[in-house]
Amino acid sequence: MKTTKEIRALSTTTEIRAVKQDGIMRLTGLAIPYGVRSSNLGGFVEVAKPGLVTRSLREQPDVLALRDHDPSKLLARTLAKTLVLTDTQAGLAFDMTLPNTETGRDTFENVRVGNLTGVSWGFTTRRDSWANVEGQAVRTLEDIDLAEISPTSFPAYGKATSVSVRNCPAELRSLLRDVEGYIFGDDEDDDHTDDGECPCGEHDEDGECKCPKDEDSNEDDTRRARLQLATRRVRF
Repeated sequence: MKTTKEIRALSTTTEIRAVKQDGIMRLTGLAIPYGVRSSNLGGFVEVAKPGLVTRSLREQPDVLALRDHDPSKLLARTLAKTLVLTDTQAGLAFDMTLPNTETGRDTFENVRVGNLTGVSWGFTTRRDSWANVEGQAVRTLEDIDLAEISPTSFPAYGKATSVSVRNCPAELRSLLRDVEGYIFGDDEDDDHTDDGECPCGEHDEDGECKCPKDEDSNEDDTRRARLQLATRRVRF
C-alpha cells in the first residue's frame, strides 16, 4: 500500500565525496544503506532491505537529485544520465555530475570542505514489514517508490515518523506507547480517539474541539513538541 512521502537520511562524513576531474564536478557516495538499523525513530527502528528500489528503478527510472529537497535546485537526474544509481552489497550508491550553476558549485564546494555531509532520500512505501526483535519494534522497508536523493545540510526525518508508525500492526503498538501518546494524540488521560474524533463532537471557528482542558494540557503540549523536535534530529 502506498503511503505519504517519507524522508530518510544517512549522515556520515565517509558517505559522500566531491571529485573534480577535467573541470567536471561530481559527487559520489551511498544514498541508502542496506541491512543497517537506523537510530531510534521514536519507538522503533528501521532497516532497508536489499533490492527495495529494484522495481522502482525499472518502472519509474527518473529519479532526481536535489539540494535540500528543493525542486528549484536541481543537481542531476537519472533520465539525463547525470545521476547514476547502482545497487551494491552495502547499499544504493550514487554518482552525480553537477551542473556548472550556482547551486552546483555551492554544493560541490560545501561537500569538498566537509560542511555538507548528509544524503537524504525521498520515497513512498509500497511494502514494509514489522517485527518484535527482543522487545524492539523493527520496521523493514521492502519495496519503495524512490523519488529523489538530496545532499543536505540537515538531513531530518520530520513528520515521516508518524507516517511510518501508522502502518505498525496492532500487536506491536504496545512497544510504541510513547509514540502513540504524542504523535497519535491518544494519551491515557485524553478522551480523543485514534482517528482524531472527540467525545464532544463540537468545534469552534478555528477547528479546535470544545472538550474541557485539564491542568496538565500545557505540560502535554510541551512534551509533544519536544518529541516532535527529537524525531527531526535522528539519523542513520
